[in-house]
Amino acid sequence: MPKMRVLIVHPLLGPDFSVHDVFTGWYEALKELGVEVAPFNLNDRLVAFANALADTHQYDETGHPIVKNMFTEEGVFYAAMEGLSHALLTFWPDVVLCVSGFFLNAGTMQLMRMRNFKIVMLCTEAPYQDSEQLERGQLADLVLLNDPVNLGMFREHVRAEYMPHAYRPSLHHPLTGPADPALRSDLCFIGTAFPSRVTFFEAMDLDGIDWRGASAPGWASRTASTTSRGSGCTSTRRRASTSTGGRHPLPKAGTGKPGPWGHGRWRWLRVSCSF
Repeated sequence: MPKMRVLIVHPLLGPDFSVHDVFTGWYEALKELGVEVAPFNLNDRLVAFANALADTHQYDETGHPIVKNMFTEEGVFYAAMEGLSHALLTFWPDVVLCVSGFFLNAGTMQLMRMRNFKIVMLCTEAPYQDSEQLERGQLADLVLLNDPVNLGMFREHVRAEYMPHAYRPSLHHPLTGPADPALRSDLCFIGTAFPSRVTFFEAMDLDGIDWRGASAPGWASRTASTTSRGSGCTSTRRRASTSTGGRHPLPKAGTGKPGPWGHGRWRWLRVSCSF
């Protein structure tokens, strides 16, 4: 009996830093289960095309050649996605597993459905970006949500299931050797400083408690903090500020205002209408 084939699409350059571990964990788990897995490095392709330069055949006042970006912002996405169609035709997977998938456009997803490729959308940003995830998710065959808060809303449009995060035994395990006393704390939280989380911790009575947020984007801008030497951890105490800094701003669906990674309905509809 032939092995099942899964093409797993890497998360993009926006959430790449936060969900790369999710991608790797699923890749390893599928291979351990005997599935034939092929990765599609969409993140690397976006970076490569975004940094491609073309010669203008002009020179500056010092005699150095003047170059320009080879692709427009929209052209970067088209060029990166061209490789996906090649991967689909050469590998011909049974399932296309999209991790996060914020840069997948409707045209590409509709084309995959027309060719009978099964699409599984692994949504990692629930419930904070569910409106954006639902736009793409309703074109998938199955949506896996990391948070069940809006599971019912998704099920009104697409087959959806709650899939909580897990851990990788090869990576997530206690370190060997003596403990580092500089990392000792009463409470440690690892995660992004979403406003609801900040509100939760600010409502807690943490007087006299030494607590840390390890490698957590946003906490440093919201708290009076000190960094433990060599630890990569931020020791934060009760004196948390109410600053709104920390996260990259993302637009609400339909506002037409792009965020720093190109999220939002404006790109979703503009690109999809080109197909």
